[in-house]
Amino acid sequence: MPPPARDFSPWWVVTLAGACAGFFRSPNQGVDMGLHAARLSLCAATFLAVLAAGCGGGGGGSPAAPPPPGPSPVGWGVFPDAVRVIGKQNFDDGSASDGTAPGELNLPGGSPAVSSDGTLFVAQTQASRMKAFKQYMAADGPDAAFTFTVDSGVVASASIHAGKLVVVEDHLVAIYDSVPTAPPEAGPARVAGGTSGCSASQLNNPEAAYITPRGQLIVADSRNHRVLIWNSLGTDLQLGNADVVVGQKDKDTCAANDVDGNDTTDDASAATLNRPTSVWSDGVKLIVVDSLNHRVLVWEKLPTTDFEAADHVIGQVNPGDSLPNAGLPAVTASTLFLPKSVDVSETGQMAVADQQNHRVLVWNTIPAASNVPADQVLGQPDLHSGGRVAASIKTFNEPSGVRFDGRNMVVVDVSNYRVLVFRARD
Repeated sequence: MPPPARDFSPWWVVTLAGACAGFFRSPNQGVDMGLHAARLSLCAATFLAVLAAGCGGGGGGSPAAPPPPGPSPVGWGVFPDAVRVIGKQNFDDGSASDGTAPGELNLPGGSPAVSSDGTLFVAQTQASRMKAFKQYMAADGPDAAFTFTVDSGVVASASIHAGKLVVVEDHLVAIYDSVPTAPPEAGPARVAGGTSGCSASQLNNPEAAYITPRGQLIVADSRNHRVLIWNSLGTDLQLGNADVVVGQKDKDTCAANDVDGNDTTDDASAATLNRPTSVWSDGVKLIVVDSLNHRVLVWEKLPTTDFEAADHVIGQVNPGDSLPNAGLPAVTASTLFLPKSVDVSETGQMAVADQQNHRVLVWNTIPAASNVPADQVLGQPDLHSGGRVAASIKTFNEPSGVRFDGRNMVVVDVSNYRVLVFRARD
């Protein structure tokens, strides 16, 4: 039986240190210098041994404290109710709207953005403008505080990072150095793209953009079937050429699922894309919604060279598969049908807007392997349902965007012409 652990409390250390300090002072007259040196050596060795044992260095002291646990994943319950609706006055209205009234939305699309003061930015794809709702949690059916557009084009989505508003519109990505509180009087501080084409500096109907905590810009260049990465925002208005391309062998080929770089479409692979519509990154991992391949791809490390293959495929059994719902006759927790948007919460949970299954799936952690099933679902009564139903406080009609805001999940419910907000229960 091992001996009981010794308790090297702080008073022991202080007492021993005081005793040793007496030896380190100049010796009294008559004291043998050799004996004094031996006492010094013994005291120093004993003191170090006590420290090692008492501080968990392999002796009988208390073990080192474990690192603090990360945030626990939150839950929304079974078939949860939304707590707020934006774009409609009640939860049962899913009728079409032209978006001209301040409180209405015309085919809201893509991922929304939420500022630190609670302003919600929603893209109106059909009306070609961004609407901003201040204090979006205050009441149902609020009026927009203001609207704006960057270049009079189709607005696809928005995101906010480190106080910068990123707006995706037509063939450009506009970056504002601060989040506007009124229609911006000045243009954006940075612009990526601006003309349609297939090159290192052009975009073709991008659908999402994201600035990482490390300052990289990542763009889902949807109709060029690729993701472009700029390593920094630089200081010029035009960002110029992207540094890395994902989904293509080089920056001048833009066919879907082009495995060999000859600008023709092939079968899917872990390195190819077909209409990517959303991106997320913390500067380390990269997540891409590969919409027409009906899957989500995860890179454990943000690619630094062109055409790097993903580490994990979610929504398909194999990297070469690309059928809706993995070709299965029924919806499951592992399948996707035209996914559109992804976001990751502060607690590390991953949400995906699974558009044609009319649901949002939640993984309690970012998948660390392929074909991992989701843990939770919103918009459907269970993980095996995917049908379209009438507008209600619980349901979606083709959700196209998702964004975490603390304990809130904000979902763009495009074909119900509204945005729903769900509040985590635990």
